[in-house]
Amino acid sequence: MLYFLESASKKRVTKAPELETQIARLQEELKKTKSQLIEAESCTKQARHEADEAKKELAAMTVKLDDLWACEESKIQELRKISQDRDRAWEAELKAVQKHLATVINENQKLNTRLERAAEAEAVQAKQAELVNEVISLRLQLSESVNAVEEVKIRLNESKEAESRAVERLESVKSSMEVFDIIQPRKILCIIDHSGL
Repeated sequence: MLYFLESASKKRVTKAPELETQIARLQEELKKTKSQLIEAESCTKQARHEADEAKKELAAMTVKLDDLWACEESKIQELRKISQDRDRAWEAELKAVQKHLATVINENQKLNTRLERAAEAEAVQAKQAELVNEVISLRLQLSESVNAVEEVKIRLNESKEAESRAVERLESVKSSMEVFDIIQPRKILCIIDHSGL
């Protein structure tokens, strides 16, 4: 029993410096841990402060973004309204152009119809002019024929007159011959009587 106690006492004596060393080391580590803890708390406070500042900045930026978004939304709405107004204006202008184009096409069709009628009228007028020219030519030919007939009539009348004059002369000659035939024998007889035959 004594041996055991002595042995235990020796062990305690031999372990005391080790324990002190361990305690000193542990105390040193505790100091370091405390220092680290204090530094960590300081970092945590700094981080919390920075986080608070970041939250404040985020809130301020959120407000700014909300304001900016509201402003942009207002601009977008305004642009949409302008675009809608412009689309309506373009649509109205397009309808006006389509209506004007339809009017122009209608007028063009009417003009084509008028031109076709005018061309037909010109063709008719040309045909009429051709017929008039033919009638004039026929009239000229008829006039020439009438003049020729008149000339033939005049020549025929002249021939008839000449024939009548010739007949009258012939009749006059015949009468003269008959008178001569009657008078001539008497003259012969008178000559014979005078000669004493």
